[in-house]
Amino acid sequence: MTEYSLRIIFYYIRCDLIYILSHLIPAKKNLWVFGSWFGEKYWGNARYFFEYVSQYCPDIKAVWLTRDDRVREYVSSKGYAVYDSYSLKGIWLSMRAGCCIITHNLYDVNEYATVTRKTKVVQLRRGTPFRTVPDCDEIIQSKLSCPRTIPLFKRYLYNWPRAMVIATSDNVAKVYTDHFRVPIKDVVVTGYPRNDQFFKGVDFSDPLLKMIAPHIKKYSKTGIFMPHDDAGHFFAKLKDINRQLQTIDTLLLVKPYQETERYLSLRSQSNIFFIKESDCIGDIYPLLLMTDFLITDYASVFFDYLLLVKPVLFVPFEIQPEQIGFFYNYDEVTPGPKAKNWRETIEHISALTRDQSVYAQQYEQVCRTFNEVRDATACQRVYMAVCSYCGLRPRKELTP
Repeated sequence: MTEYSLRIIFYYIRCDLIYILSHLIPAKKNLWVFGSWFGEKYWGNARYFFEYVSQYCPDIKAVWLTRDDRVREYVSSKGYAVYDSYSLKGIWLSMRAGCCIITHNLYDVNEYATVTRKTKVVQLRRGTPFRTVPDCDEIIQSKLSCPRTIPLFKRYLYNWPRAMVIATSDNVAKVYTDHFRVPIKDVVVTGYPRNDQFFKGVDFSDPLLKMIAPHIKKYSKTGIFMPHDDAGHFFAKLKDINRQLQTIDTLLLVKPYQETERYLSLRSQSNIFFIKESDCIGDIYPLLLMTDFLITDYASVFFDYLLLVKPVLFVPFEIQPEQIGFFYNYDEVTPGPKAKNWRETIEHISALTRDQSVYAQQYEQVCRTFNEVRDATACQRVYMAVCSYCGLRPRKELTP
């Protein structure tokens, strides 16, 4: 047996010991641990709800867990409680937590110390479900029937205890009940905590915004391109697109869903600014308030962006719905123009930024369908729902 194999065995033994011990330690209902993106980022709904609870809910002890040193230093600099997920303190807090609040899965926090049934799990989600996974039912069945028993905690990781899931509307809640088999009683329509900031104004203290704001001031319009796929059609014509953007005095920020090696090697152009994940210690959402329009193929960020009452343009050049698969009819839920190429896209940018009323009715209809909460109360609604879920009496005198 190799040294590496022995290390893995001892690691799993340690994990299982912590997992077993965590069953014996009583939970504190008012101790909530938060995490997101597999413990590597300080992003998304978990971040904004964590900050809300930390600031306005003194009856709750809120702790952020991460495995990234930069995140830990940043969250600590903001004055919030934060610990390494796998430090002794992080493990202890995980075992004592009455509630675990995540965006992806239990790897957001500490998977072997929070998987016990005494810890309530709250799934805030990373966004509105739009693109389907290959086969939701098949994946769920494979997890439920997984025969793996070593390490022990992984068997139970595949069979989570109940989790409360938040949604932005009844229409979205139906996807969770129909496709992900979440009991309807466990889905709560609250809106997304990250969208509260859309109604509060620009946070100029955000590090990413500080970095990009000087560039934005140089142009008459600023848009952001957030593709879900690799957007080869964009990068293949980068110089041409940059020249066209120059003619309409527009800056285009670019942030793909996933970064490829090619993307990481790109350098910004005169009118195109590439945002890299290494630039985003916080979250990209504060930056959206500084933009005039959004371009995407099928990244679900557009459902949130509609709350800003700004144009959304779609570039479905390489989309084949029958191959990708969507929870909804693509054409019915993607309001606004759909360009056939980047020349048309530039024309739409010029037209829409001059007259935003052209597709206003379509934008409003889709926004109403997917965003029932359209004010800065999502965090408060989530707090009330989580308290009820955990058997706590919520404070009434909350600050919005």
